[in-house]
Amino acid sequence: MIEKDREKVLREGIQEGFYPRYLYKYWSFKSAKRFLENCKIRYSSCYEFNDPFEGSYGLIGDVSKEEKTDFIKRYCPEWDGNEDIPYQDLKKLINVIIKESIRCTGIFCLAKENNNLLMWAHYAHEHEGVCLKFDLLKDTKAFSSLHKIVYTTDYLNFNFITDPSRVNDILTHKSVDWMYEKEYRVLKINEVGLGDVKPEALVEIAFGCRMSNENKAIIKQLVSNNPKLNVDFKQAGMHSNDYSIIICDESDKRFYYK
Repeated sequence: MIEKDREKVLREGIQEGFYPRYLYKYWSFKSAKRFLENCKIRYSSCYEFNDPFEGSYGLIGDVSKEEKTDFIKRYCPEWDGNEDIPYQDLKKLINVIIKESIRCTGIFCLAKENNNLLMWAHYAHEHEGVCLKFDLLKDTKAFSSLHKIVYTTDYLNFNFITDPSRVNDILTHKSVDWMYEKEYRVLKINEVGLGDVKPEALVEIAFGCRMSNENKAIIKQLVSNNPKLNVDFKQAGMHSNDYSIIICDESDKRFYYK
């Protein structure tokens, strides 16, 4: 699928309610500062993430002799067809192909909500960071190829020889233990590294309840330095009666901050 088609899928998906229009990125102050200085995000390899099960999968299914032959010819052009390739050798080849494809796929992770207590703790430097709100319709190129994470108890199992297109599905399946993240991922084939985001796509910054006034001032100054940024500032507050994080205006005194 070409990039324009991916962007069209995203636009139509948002219009039909299949994708949310707004998604959030929890970041440390350092990461947010770096982003605001250059408006670039990093599409990372899954092997850089904190979950050791990232990129895990299972191979299943039988294939016909013809399917096996076509597969070997496609990936082993030097094969003369005179000798059979043992299944274990074939499986090793499949694993090499899959892992290389996964390694070369860039991923940008986003969350559906901006008030998750654990997300603030794990990804926004223990509430000292920020949560950025992006309007996906304002940069469909940067956020194209968007996928909602599937949470499950088992690895994704598939037949690579008959259905190689499912390799990307490996990157959209995670353990149910991560369900609280309500994660979406942007997948970029062969694009591990930095990518541009239109400044207009950033529409809101929420400060963590432990963020220092000094760091808040730095963030606000960086925003004011870029005339293309039009950002609302919010404050993550701690509810006074329960374990809730509330995103509110900075002037709101109903909630307290550490």
